[in-house]
Amino acid sequence: MTDAFAAAMATIFRDPNIGVSAVVWPAAASVLDAWDGVGEPDLGDAGAALAVRAALSTPDSSGDLYGLGVVREAPLADIPVEDAPALAAADVLQIGSTYYALAEAPRRDALGLVWRAPLRAGRVASA
Repeated sequence: MTDAFAAAMATIFRDPNIGVSAVVWPAAASVLDAWDGVGEPDLGDAGAALAVRAALSTPDSSGDLYGLGVVREAPLADIPVEDAPALAAADVLQIGSTYYALAEAPRRDALGLVWRAPLRAGRVASA
């Protein structure tokens, strides 16, 4: 039964209305943090880039700040485990000219087919 779900997930991520082409740069968050935003960040030393499909969403996240309820947008990326067998909190997701550092360690869904990765706000490369 898991094979049927895996096939369905692969189809969903290939749909251009849902999935986008992306690149995972392993262990590149420190490079992205040091980047001044001019040109492209130098991710060449970060390790081998991995081409993946991703689905982005920005659901609301609620929390508490000094006793007050706070709601904010929390960007998330869903990435098939088949595309990226291992993801870590220090990885960077590139979609076009926008770079997102993973905000924390990603988690797999209940069937282990899709990573759900919370993202920090994207940084856009400028010319």
